[in-house]
Amino acid sequence: MKKNFFYLIFIVSIFLFTGCSAPKNSVVIPNFKQEYKAKKNIIVVPPKIKVYEISAAGEEEMKEWSQLATSNMKQSLEEILASRNLINSYNILDLDTITEEDKTHIVNTNNLMYRVATSITYHALENSFFKFDEKIKNFDYSIGDALAENSNEGDVYLFINAFDKVQSSGKVAVETAKLVIGALFGIAAGDFGGLTYSNIALVDAKTGKILWYNYYISKGQVDLREHSGTNEVVKVLLDDLQNYL
Repeated sequence: MKKNFFYLIFIVSIFLFTGCSAPKNSVVIPNFKQEYKAKKNIIVVPPKIKVYEISAAGEEEMKEWSQLATSNMKQSLEEILASRNLINSYNILDLDTITEEDKTHIVNTNNLMYRVATSITYHALENSFFKFDEKIKNFDYSIGDALAENSNEGDVYLFINAFDKVQSSGKVAVETAKLVIGALFGIAAGDFGGLTYSNIALVDAKTGKILWYNYYISKGQVDLREHSGTNEVVKVLLDDLQNYL
């Protein structure tokens, strides 16, 4: 419960404390273009996606929805990477075919990536009110060198995480009632639409250094349970990478 509360504060703060006009949600290391071109093989880690239903009583992860969204995101990644000249050589990692030790390294590193993303979003992005100019100019974040112990032959790992919060019909009814009552008293009320958030990062396989980071956030504009929704998120995230190459 505490974890969900603080993460909610983080997401709300993105809306409140970032610029309103076409914010730049990404950052790269100073010599990104040269270092990226030197990488020969990128390992794409299966996306970690969770979908929650928001009801009048609270929110709950819907496992079937999460599985569907994960499948959609993986398909979108494969299709869009194959159609663009962003990465010369890449492999979609199958967690079921690697050793338990390697899998543990991947899972633990991805969990850490999720936490480090909070610090990056707060302090290393131009559009944040909490930014540190030095962290933007000399972007230097790492998630440890545990991946160097893996047997997979890759220069870089691509991590992508996301969640989607979808309102139930009951929640929509409650918010509609708030809107009607608020209108009667001249008060803005009612909160419609879900919330979609995703972050993506390229991580050096040997050092754990984050080479590029980007995030996507929207309120009620996409649905990760639909392939069109994951396509939109992946396109936005990877369009940014193209701008650095």
